[in-house]
Amino acid sequence: MSRIAKFFEQTFSKIVEGKYEHRESVLFLPLLFFIAGIRTSKFVLGMGISVIFIIFSILLWSAIHVFRGNINCYFNPLRNVMVPLALSMWCGMVYAKCRCESGTFPPKYWQRSVFLTLEADSMVIKNKGVGIFYGYGVIDDGPDAHRMKGERIFFAVECANGVPIPFRGQKFKIYGKLKYVRENSSWWFFKHLKNMRVRWMISDGCLLSLESKASPWQVFFRKIFDGFLHTIAIGVEDREIERGIMAGMLTGHRQGIDKPSQALFNGLGISHLFAVSGIHMGILAATIDFFLKVMCVSKRFRTIPVLILLTFYVNAIGCSPSSVRALSMVAFYYISSLLGRRPIVLSALTNSALFHVLYDPFVVFNISFLLSYAVVAGIVLIGAPLKNFLSHIFLNLHGLKFESYPPIDRILFRLKKLLITSFSISFAAYFVSLPISIDHFGSIALLTIPANMVIVPLATMAIIIGAVTLFFGLWKVWALCSLLNSISCRLIYIFRLLAHVMYNDSCHLRNITIHYVGGASLTMLILAGAYIIFPIKNTADCQSE
Repeated sequence: MSRIAKFFEQTFSKIVEGKYEHRESVLFLPLLFFIAGIRTSKFVLGMGISVIFIIFSILLWSAIHVFRGNINCYFNPLRNVMVPLALSMWCGMVYAKCRCESGTFPPKYWQRSVFLTLEADSMVIKNKGVGIFYGYGVIDDGPDAHRMKGERIFFAVECANGVPIPFRGQKFKIYGKLKYVRENSSWWFFKHLKNMRVRWMISDGCLLSLESKASPWQVFFRKIFDGFLHTIAIGVEDREIERGIMAGMLTGHRQGIDKPSQALFNGLGISHLFAVSGIHMGILAATIDFFLKVMCVSKRFRTIPVLILLTFYVNAIGCSPSSVRALSMVAFYYISSLLGRRPIVLSALTNSALFHVLYDPFVVFNISFLLSYAVVAGIVLIGAPLKNFLSHIFLNLHGLKFESYPPIDRILFRLKKLLITSFSISFAAYFVSLPISIDHFGSIALLTIPANMVIVPLATMAIIIGAVTLFFGLWKVWALCSLLNSISCRLIYIFRLLAHVMYNDSCHLRNITIHYVGGASLTMLILAGAYIIFPIKNTADCQSE
């Protein structure tokens, strides 16, 4: 047994060689169990499922410490950790039950045309092809308003002549046929609306009038958004496809992307580039931070300008849920440095997720929420150890200094390091998000990892150039904007061409299901296991504690 324990100790020590900061994120595991409690609260057998989850975690934790061969470190983690985790799951179940909403329209209103007063809960978008306006709203007035006020609803209607598009937060009156989602949606759309906590939709009608005036801030940010679209089009008016893709990457609105390109990107599993999320916020924050550093602004005082500019950007593009989540992660990360503490990525992610879950516990059923946080956590917990392990194998300097190698070898060393980093991030994101993708979409894109390794770096360069373009567009430096747009369109043309070359429909598996265990539950088990396994301490460390 001691030889087996020593073998595992040596193997894991190679994988986790180095200092990992996520051990200090003490709320990460309780947050996973809290989310598990919320998710199991909607099942009749939720109590039993939660107990099984806790028992499995205890057995997993026990097995890890047994293989470490250290009896002295065996009891304390179980005693100090498993009780808070169990309490976290039960608290999640109780919190979800307390926040459960039971309001519903009486059956007499189903499939009937009604008048409703809604408050826009998202940016209202116009479908250019069919002239339909659609979005999400919150019921403010209508039939049985005392029961239904606050219920979210999806609408897709035409707009009356002369009625402007409502802003987010603006009230408007709508007329149309009220439909129950379960009976009137295809399975994927039904699942999407259910994950958004939307049980009703209204269609086959008309947006009649606006019931409240838009605030000056709403008008201001809508003008900024229109200015963004105008800036992106300067100098590249004849390149409609590339311009639409660029607008999608910078603003998250995909109306300008042609359908063949959307199908291509969905098939390769890189459609996340067109939802303003963590990767976009990270790129924008790093770009702003770099320019402030060039201007000799100290690290501590760079935090406030970065957060102000990112908040301005998120409001300008309509405050989509993914962008708000990404902004909160970046905000927690930068605020920790502003307070004089060492910023830790996983701590910022945990605090951001906890904030959103406490505000709306049912957001844990939203696939966008699950993918946003799971991918970032997977990159931190799995990508970093994997990168270190591969670097240990393929980037061994054999005891020599890096400067002593010839220039060609140094270039090859940097290229291999770049490939290892790109592969580690792509693999970790794909591995963690795979169960959720199978559970919700029923398909697997086998070329996602190579596509992300090749296309995402080019897309990152295009996003950086596009962000600089938008900044100069605010100051109306049109000549420079035209030059930068032409460069961005060429980069987009290249990665679109590469996407066409890499795409193969035979590498897309469909009609796949996960039995007995949900995709989100499997992803949380993977993250919990990675959190427990990778930050292994040596025997001396355990004894010293």
